[in-house]
Amino acid sequence: MQRLTIFLGHPVYSLSVVLFAILLSSGLGSYSTQKAGNSVMKRAAIARLLLLLCMLSIFGLFTSHIISRFQGSSTMLRIFIAVGILFPLGFFMGMPFPLGMKLASTQSVLITPWLWGINGATSVCASVIAVVIAINSSISTAFWIGFICYLIAFIAIIWMSRLKVNT
Repeated sequence: MQRLTIFLGHPVYSLSVVLFAILLSSGLGSYSTQKAGNSVMKRAAIARLLLLLCMLSIFGLFTSHIISRFQGSSTMLRIFIAVGILFPLGFFMGMPFPLGMKLASTQSVLITPWLWGINGATSVCASVIAVVIAINSSISTAFWIGFICYLIAFIAIIWMSRLKVNT
């Protein structure tokens, strides 16, 4: 959002465009996991998280070039470009949590409330930590640390998918 504030030219645009794109696309991504049954859930979780890591890599490497290329364009074009950049990311970012919850609940149903609580607490803490990292280092550093967190989640899903199911 910080990078797109400058690109879109006004904080109101960046807030509304970024929130709209991320919330809509992540909701659609989460919804798309609804049909992942137990037989394909492990493969789906691994594949979709791997796609997210690929998308994040592409985003991290090329977004600054896209932003500098279209900086002088009209506001509407910059809004469409921002949505186009964010929509695939949000779509894939909406998938890991529901797939991880389904996978974890196959191991133990009792862990589900704890995971919801941990998700809520870490979401709040992570947003504050991301701002602190961006202020003290850079937006890119905060982004790549987030990428590392998704990489850790990918490793955790692979590890969890290899555990024996105890349902």
